[in-house]
Amino acid sequence: MSKFRNLSPLECSYLANDSKQQSVFVNQFVLSGEGHFDLPKWRAAIIKAADANPGIKLKLKGFWGKRYWDSEGAYPGLHHYKSEWSAENEQDLPFNGKPINCRQGPCAEIHLLESKYPKIVFRTHHALCDGAATLHWMQEVFRALRNEPLKGSNGRKTEIDIVKVFSVAKNPIYPHPWIPVLAANRNKNQTLFIEGAHWQTFSFQGDYSKIMSKIIVILGKLAWHNNPEGHISFRIPSDLRRLLEDQEVHLGNMTGAFDFELFPDQNPDDIYKHLLNAKRKNNDLSVFPKNLSFANWLPDFAFKTSNTYFEKQYRQGVCNISAIISYLGKVDLDLLSCAAFKAKHMFGIPLPLEGVSVSLGMMLLNEQELSICLSIPKSLANHQQLNYLIVKILSELDDLNKTNGSSGDNLYLRSA
Repeated sequence: MSKFRNLSPLECSYLANDSKQQSVFVNQFVLSGEGHFDLPKWRAAIIKAADANPGIKLKLKGFWGKRYWDSEGAYPGLHHYKSEWSAENEQDLPFNGKPINCRQGPCAEIHLLESKYPKIVFRTHHALCDGAATLHWMQEVFRALRNEPLKGSNGRKTEIDIVKVFSVAKNPIYPHPWIPVLAANRNKNQTLFIEGAHWQTFSFQGDYSKIMSKIIVILGKLAWHNNPEGHISFRIPSDLRRLLEDQEVHLGNMTGAFDFELFPDQNPDDIYKHLLNAKRKNNDLSVFPKNLSFANWLPDFAFKTSNTYFEKQYRQGVCNISAIISYLGKVDLDLLSCAAFKAKHMFGIPLPLEGVSVSLGMMLLNEQELSICLSIPKSLANHQQLNYLIVKILSELDDLNKTNGSSGDNLYLRSA
């Protein structure tokens, strides 16, 4: 038993939101395809990939500010069962909200869903690693299944190691009561808060240039339709690994974020330039408070917000963040396939965050198809309203592409 690495402040906040009923901060990537599952080969591949990437099999030890990740953790769990889950939304998802206990069991797990169209779900607790690290681990498991050499990972840095090196000005965004993309529509006497989120996945094929900027404009337009005088904010998660000088692969959390307010006169070109300039200035580090390391000593309740607070927010027609948009970048499905399983599609399920009116995750599959998953709190929308939002996004994307043409390059802000 030995210390592997320190627990980062960001990881403390993720763990604080765990309960016996659920773990909110869990990365979940879904693969669907063709083939079958050879369980002995999967078990062997998981062990091989975990041994080459020890940061995926850690165990939480210690208390308060002296918590750390111990190297004597469990190998990622493997679960295999028959399921006719459609992989289109959260309905009938066998493990929806299932908690991951980082002190008592594996912090990462794989679910093999046997059916006519088999599916694989990779789950990692966000306190252990971020989305980019989860994708690396997924690719390592498939390299092991294909009997290819593994890349491995030995890096043990997290976001705090980068924050200590770079000096970035405080985020210039002016605080406002931000409006949601879809306003809650309920009777005044009816309880508004409903825990959890609805999500649905869909795809877009067409002009991917400046796709993130276009979606930002579309969501802003929808929000202003409900409240023309409201203020709208966006958060764009980013992968801070670009700031590392070493060549190691680090599986810990290295997630920053660009926060900005959208204004009515901004078009996709304006937003693209704004985000590109913010990236050059490393403004994704400005979201971290000056005394970030103090977070390790804060009690869990300091990171939690009561349901009563969200009930009040939604009833007043405001939220913490109008929308979070994550972009994982280009994904090669051949790297997530093996002889017995051919991946045909993939998406990531956004975190079910209260106070964020819309969470949207994207990835470009084989440079041909944009895979999108859209999530919204149950307090703000039902499945019918969520489907309406998706139809509007696709329709507006088509209109924007016709108006702006196809010039320009995608803004690949690789999210963590």
